[in-house]
Amino acid sequence: MTLILAYRNRGITRNLQVLDANGAVITPGVNDKVRVSIGREEETAKFTVTSGTPTANGSSLTKGATNVLRIDASDLNFDAGIYSFIFDYYDHADAAEWKNVSREVFSLQSSGGILDISEVLLELGLAATVSETEMAIVQQSIRRAEASVKKHLRYDPVIRTRTEFYPLMYVNPGNVQKVWDANDTEAFLRNASGSSGTELLVQHLPVRASTPMQLWIDYDGRNGTRVGSFGASTLKVEGTDFWPNYDGVDSDGYSFCRDGLLRSGGLWPSEPGAVKITYTAGYTAEELRGQDLVVDAASILDAALIEAVRRAKHALIINQKSKVGFVAGAISSESFGSYSYSVDGSALKSLFGSINGLTAESMSLLSEYVNWGFAIGG
Repeated sequence: MTLILAYRNRGITRNLQVLDANGAVITPGVNDKVRVSIGREEETAKFTVTSGTPTANGSSLTKGATNVLRIDASDLNFDAGIYSFIFDYYDHADAAEWKNVSREVFSLQSSGGILDISEVLLELGLAATVSETEMAIVQQSIRRAEASVKKHLRYDPVIRTRTEFYPLMYVNPGNVQKVWDANDTEAFLRNASGSSGTELLVQHLPVRASTPMQLWIDYDGRNGTRVGSFGASTLKVEGTDFWPNYDGVDSDGYSFCRDGLLRSGGLWPSEPGAVKITYTAGYTAEELRGQDLVVDAASILDAALIEAVRRAKHALIINQKSKVGFVAGAISSESFGSYSYSVDGSALKSLFGSINGLTAESMSLLSEYVNWGFAIGG
């Protein structure tokens, strides 16, 4: 079976043909129909469209010598995963019945990860044909690999907008002095800033100025749980009250901050959850693939790819006991009667190591991108 790759909330177009036993193209007649369904056995189909009957969202299947399928982005909003793509032909002249033309593997991906599944399939030699089981293994391998990379970095390196609360713990937990303060509606007793410092470290890197940062300071904010916390009067002004430690400008002309430090003319609160920040951080798809002229984060993707392929091979070779097409290391012996072979154990150990962690090569690739502040104190 071939692989059809799609992404959630991103439309696709595909050309489909009906062939006879000799491989000749069959053009559906006036009373004939074609239909595409996406789903799993014993479950209600996630998507169905029949020629002449577009979906409510505008997806359509136009019949002809080449049947053109267009799936609107809004119809690809179901859960990411592996499904069957079923192409059927209603032959009015032959018993007026539906006949299956083809059944393919349909992989719906959630966009926004470090890796594109096609990159892993290419490395594994599965880009042309892949089974549903192999697809499931590759998807799981990508999830595990990306989780390990994020854990090592201490953050998600894909660019996103996030809202977080700081500090995460008391900055000066010793002899803390108390001072009276007030917000819009009440007075309260809070910890003095004491030795909190003029620098605040955020988790995700690099901080980007492409979306203006919003920052609130509410000494009685309680991580946003108090009714009325972080009101309009607590919003601070970037460049006046605080400023990120910008150290470069990206290819779009926006500043970025590699170390994640926010500076202030005064002291940051020492009370956990007294600072609320909405900011954009991370690397673009082009930067992760080394295609950007200014910011290069290709080593992060390289590490994730190494780890995803390693985990996929482990499952395909070790767990399924299937060596065909996935030889892991040097062959130590072979036989030809009912062909079999064995692989050098040390080669297997060198390739796979601890499947739950990262290899030394991957950690080396990631070393310059780790948020060491969070690694030490986070």
